[in-house]
Amino acid sequence: TDAGAEGVVSAKLNDNYYPRRYKKMQCIIFNIRKFYHLNEEEIENTEDVQRLKLTLESIGFICTYYENKEAWEVYDILQILAKSNDDLAQTDGFLCWIITHGDEHTLHASDRALELDSILKPFAGDKCPGLFGKPKLFFVQAMNKTSKSICVADAYGGPASEPDIPCRIPAMADFYLAFSSAPGFFESGDEEDLSHFVKMVTKVLKEHVPQDPVQVDLSSLMARIVHETREYFVGAKGRSGLLCYQLPCAMSTLTRHVTFSKLR
Repeated sequence: TDAGAEGVVSAKLNDNYYPRRYKKMQCIIFNIRKFYHLNEEEIENTEDVQRLKLTLESIGFICTYYENKEAWEVYDILQILAKSNDDLAQTDGFLCWIITHGDEHTLHASDRALELDSILKPFAGDKCPGLFGKPKLFFVQAMNKTSKSICVADAYGGPASEPDIPCRIPAMADFYLAFSSAPGFFESGDEEDLSHFVKMVTKVLKEHVPQDPVQVDLSSLMARIVHETREYFVGAKGRSGLLCYQLPCAMSTLTRHVTFSKLR
């Protein structure tokens, strides 16, 4: 049972959009390329991830990059950030990228499996006042060279309840989780495609986020990412629709639209 969380949101809060008062968001990128507990080769994706970082910075994200962290380090970094209320209070939200090896329902740090609950819960409304009523976005690129299943999935949870000021909201409200493929189908089957989600997100942000003050919302961008991913596998790579490929999947408890624009 979600006991809810109490806090204060802006009195000028738009019913449809999260406020962009500061035009900046905190971002942490975990790029896990080495796996000491698995029989997996080191993943070569550094250039793709650095391009993603630069693109995110161009639309207002303050990015911190970490590579090959063990599970306890991942949890520790996130918990420290979640408790930095003064810093988070001066931002419009938070984004976490986890780029790693995945198999079925499991994501991995360099030393062992990661627990998704332990990643999300520090940012719940009752534990992280600095992000109360603000969007918390988690993007996961889970890579695996083994191809087993076709996964074509996309879901978006639209606007929900409208908070008062001050307000009480579900503790796990304002979360958005995007996966490179549906959980349980973390396979690629082609070493060339291991960073396809990172590549597609970078491409869409570069090409479809307008210059401030014009804005575009996250749901529109995600629909474009799904489309570009399908084109990447079926079109650009010249593949038959019968062959294995994955489309991104999103799950949301956002209560408003998240919008982005390129900084001037």
